[in-house]
Amino acid sequence: MKKYKLNIKKSIDRFNLVQIITVILLFGLTIFNTIMGLITSNWAFWSLIEGIELIILLLIFYILGNKQPFYIDKIKENRMYIMGDPTKRKMIKSYVSNLPLARRFKLIQLVNIQEFRKDGSLYKEVPMKNGRFHGTEKIYSQNGNLKKVRSYKQDELDGISMDLANSSIAIKKNYKEAKLHGVSKEFDEKTGNLVREIPYTNGEKHGTCKYYFPENKNLKKETEFKQGQKDGKEIIYRENQEIKEEREYKNDKLDGVLKCYYENGKIKSEAEFSEGQKEGTYTEFYQNGEVKKIIHYKNDQKHGQEITYNKDGNKISEAEYEKGKVIGEPKYFSSDGKKIN
Repeated sequence: MKKYKLNIKKSIDRFNLVQIITVILLFGLTIFNTIMGLITSNWAFWSLIEGIELIILLLIFYILGNKQPFYIDKIKENRMYIMGDPTKRKMIKSYVSNLPLARRFKLIQLVNIQEFRKDGSLYKEVPMKNGRFHGTEKIYSQNGNLKKVRSYKQDELDGISMDLANSSIAIKKNYKEAKLHGVSKEFDEKTGNLVREIPYTNGEKHGTCKYYFPENKNLKKETEFKQGQKDGKEIIYRENQEIKEEREYKNDKLDGVLKCYYENGKIKSEAEFSEGQKEGTYTEFYQNGEVKKIIHYKNDQKHGQEITYNKDGNKISEAEYEKGKVIGEPKYFSSDGKKIN
């Protein structure tokens, strides 16, 4: 079923000042000519005057006014499947036209689409230009609250895009020519606090990405990105803002020193990486600051000495590795540092 309807309110909104004055004059002169026809009983003359005035006013209406002033709605029911169930949704396609009763697509230009749920509630609306999405698309929940906002330019996402929850912003993104560009933000649905902000350039993460604890807005993690890859420092925090881990990346791989910390802020372990693999010395510490273990790595495998100490700093074991395999017998020591045979 298709139905066309002239949207009078939106048509009047499209009229410029000249067209508004022209319409008022048309109604006024029609009333005047009718009255004069009744008084003089010369209907032929006043009908001729009415026709001449109508032609002159229509020429003024179209020459000096908006070229497509009329807003026409095409109403149609579409059959579709949602979660496997057949249903119908009413769709209204709105066009602008130079004629108030236009029916042919060649006479009109599509400017807006509205889609409705089965219960009659508005599901979404999107403006159109030259047959493409152009402007702000709005998607609504069943209770009428705004749920999503998307900005389009010639069928491509371009501008602000938002997801909303309980009338508050949940996710906010910026697009440029269909690619993420600018800082994207995500908010916690319960607290409304910012939980994530990620900078993008041409669709790739670029800059410092920050993550927050939703309860208190404290920084949870910050990571440096370059053209979509981790490149630089990554720091992970506890809720009290004490550093939990520090990492270094290059080309999206661990490269440098990875440090872990106890809750009291003292160093827990240090590991050296190169191109994503353990390369060099791994050192683990007790909470009192004494060294607990030292391991040497090469190509992500144990290679060299592995030494373990007790909390007093005395050696308790020692082993030699080559390409991940133990060479010889491990050595063990008593708490006072003496070798156990």
